[in-house]
Amino acid sequence: MGTTRRTHRQNSLRRSFLAVILAVYAAVTVGSMLVFAWSAGSISERYATRFCISQGELQKEKILSLLDRDLALSRKLADDPTIVRWMLRENDPRRRELAFAQLESYRRFLRDGANFLAIKSSLSYYARTPVSTGVEKARLDPGNPADRWFFQAISANKDYSLNVDHNAMLGENRVWINVLVRSEDGTPIGIAGCGLDLTNFLATLLDNPERGVTTIIVDARGALQAYRDRDLIAHNAEAERDAEKIDVYSLVTRAADRDELRRGLGLAEAGKPVGVMSISFLGRRQLCSISSLPELGWYDLAIVDAGSVIGISDFVPVAIVTLAALAAVLAAVIAAANRLVVRPIGRLTEAAGLVAAGSYDIALPDGPRNEIGRLGASFRIMAEKVKVYTTGLESLVGERTRELRAANEDLEASRRRILDSIEYAKLIQDSIFPTEAELSSGFAGHFVMARQRDLVGGDFFFFRRTSDGFCAALADCTGHGVPGAFMTMLVKAHLDRVVDASEGRSESQAAPSALLRELDGLVTGSLGRESETAHLENGLDIALVRWKKEKSELWFSGAGLPLYLMQGGELAEIPGERTHLGFSQARRTRMFRDHRLVIEGEARACLVSDGVLDLPGGERGLPFGRSRLAALLKRSASLGFDRAGELIAAGLAGWQGARSQRDDFSLVYFGLDSRKEGR
Repeated sequence: MGTTRRTHRQNSLRRSFLAVILAVYAAVTVGSMLVFAWSAGSISERYATRFCISQGELQKEKILSLLDRDLALSRKLADDPTIVRWMLRENDPRRRELAFAQLESYRRFLRDGANFLAIKSSLSYYARTPVSTGVEKARLDPGNPADRWFFQAISANKDYSLNVDHNAMLGENRVWINVLVRSEDGTPIGIAGCGLDLTNFLATLLDNPERGVTTIIVDARGALQAYRDRDLIAHNAEAERDAEKIDVYSLVTRAADRDELRRGLGLAEAGKPVGVMSISFLGRRQLCSISSLPELGWYDLAIVDAGSVIGISDFVPVAIVTLAALAAVLAAVIAAANRLVVRPIGRLTEAAGLVAAGSYDIALPDGPRNEIGRLGASFRIMAEKVKVYTTGLESLVGERTRELRAANEDLEASRRRILDSIEYAKLIQDSIFPTEAELSSGFAGHFVMARQRDLVGGDFFFFRRTSDGFCAALADCTGHGVPGAFMTMLVKAHLDRVVDASEGRSESQAAPSALLRELDGLVTGSLGRESETAHLENGLDIALVRWKKEKSELWFSGAGLPLYLMQGGELAEIPGERTHLGFSQARRTRMFRDHRLVIEGEARACLVSDGVLDLPGGERGLPFGRSRLAALLKRSASLGFDRAGELIAAGLAGWQGARSQRDDFSLVYFGLDSRKEGR
C-alpha cells in the first residue's frame, strides 16, 4: 500500500512539473509566435508600402506613355498653318479642302483614328472617327451641358486639357485631348485634338497583371476618369452635369478615410509629397498612393491590397522550423528535469505526506549536496519543531481567540459611538440649511440636490431674504466628512454676519463682490493665516447671487464656482474667478467681479459644486463635465420644476451608474420672474 501511495504522489508531481514546463513552453512559443507575427507583419507592411509607391510611379509612366504620342500629334495639329488659316476663314472652300486633307493625314497616325476641330467664331464642330463615313459637322451650343467642355477650355486659356465624355454627334464615349488653337497674336480661335476609344484606353491602362492592385484615375474634384468598372466610367462620360458624376469618394467606406483622401489630393494638386495612406476601399483596408499628372490635370491612385501582395502565409515555413526547434528544446528540458528534480522531490513529498498525517518520526535519507539535499535536511528539522509546537498549540489558539473577541467588541462599541456622534453632527449641519418655506418665499420655483460623500460634508447652500430681494450662495468647503462640516458651520456664521451687515449700505458696498471680499477676510482671520497651521490649504469655493427685485437684476460673483442662467431659450455659463476664499500658501490680492444680469420675464438659474462636474461615470469613469451639464440644463428649461428636477437627477444617476461618489455633491436650481411681486 505504501508503494502505491508513493507511486501516485510521484506521478502527481511529475504531472505538475510537466504541466509547468509545458505552460512555460506554451508561453515562450506564443510569445515567439507573437513577435514573429509582429515582425512578419511589419516586414509585410514596409514591403507593401514600397510596392504601392512603385506601382504608382509605374502607372504614372504608363499613362504618360499611352498619351504622349497622341498628345504630341494633337499639339502639332493645333499648330499646323493650314489648319489655322482655314479656321480664320472657315467659309473659304479651297482652305477647307486643304484643311480636311491635313486632318485626314493626322488621323491616320493617331492611335484610335479619331480627331476633331471646334471653331470659336462660328461654334462649328468637325469630327472624324474610324466608324464615320466622313467628316461630320455639328454646332456647339453654350446652353447644352454636353458642349460645356469647349467653353470651359476656351475660358481657361490653357494650352491643352483632357476630358472623358460622351459625344452625342458620334454616339461614342472617348478620352478627348483638347489643344487650344491660337492665332499669330496668341488669341484662342478654337480647339483641335483627338479622341481615344474609352474601352481600349481602360483595357490598356487598368488591366493590371499584378494581384491585389487597382488603378484609378481622377481629376482634381475626385471624379472618376478611369476605373475597372466600365459602367461607372460610361456613366460619368454621359453625365451632363458635374454633380451627376460619380467620384472616388463613393468607393471609400469610412468618412475619415474620405477626408484623408481629399487631403492627399489637395497636397498632390499643390505639388507636395503625399506618401502612402491606408483607406477602406470597397470595405477592405488597403494602401493608396497618389501620383500627380500635372500635364493632364489628372491624378493616378494606386490602391494595393497588402494581404494579396505579401502576407503572413509567406512566412509559414520559417514558423514551422522555429516551432520544431522549440519542441526539441522542450524534450531535452523534460528529460533533465525528471532525472535531476522530479524524482528527488518525490521522496520529499512522501515524507511531507507522513507529517501531514501526524507522523513526525520520518526517516528521510540524506540527499545530494545541492539545493534539494539542503531542502531535505531543513525539512527534518522542521518536522521536529512542528512536533514540539503542536502539543501547546490548542491552548495558545484559545487564548488568542479570546483576546481577539474582546478587541472586536471594543472596536464595535467605539464604532457605534463615533457613528452616533456623526449622525448628531448631521442634524446640526442640516439645521443651517434654508427650509423649503424660506426658499419658496424667494424663488419662483426650485429644487435642491444635496448629497454629501459621507454623512456630513463640506457643501452647503445659503439663502437669506433682504430688503431688496434675496441673497443666495452655494459653497464648497475644503475637506469631506467632519472637517468639511466644521468648515460649513464657520462659513455659514460669517456669511450671516456679512449679509446682515450689508443691509442699508450703498449698492457697491452690498454687491456680491464686496460680500466675498469681506467673507474672505473673516474666513482668513478665523483660520489663522500666520498660525502653525498656515501650511494647510483651508478655504472654500463659492457662487453668490443677489436678486434685486425692483430692478429685475440678478447680481453674481463667484470664486471657483460658476452660475448657469437660462433665459429666452439660451443658456449662459458665467464663470467665477479662478481663486478661492480662505488662506493659501500663494499670497496674492484676490479680485472679485460683479456680473449684473437683467431678467426679462421668466428665467432660471443653477448653482453647482465641483462634485457635480467631477461626478465619475460612463464606461471609463470620466467626469460628468460642463458640456453634459449644459445639455441637461437646456433640456430642463421648458419643463416644470418637478419634471426638470427628475430629468437632471436621472441624467446624473444614469451617468454615474454603479461608480462610487468621490466628492460632496450639490446642485441648486431656481426660477426668477421679474413680473411677479416679491420675487
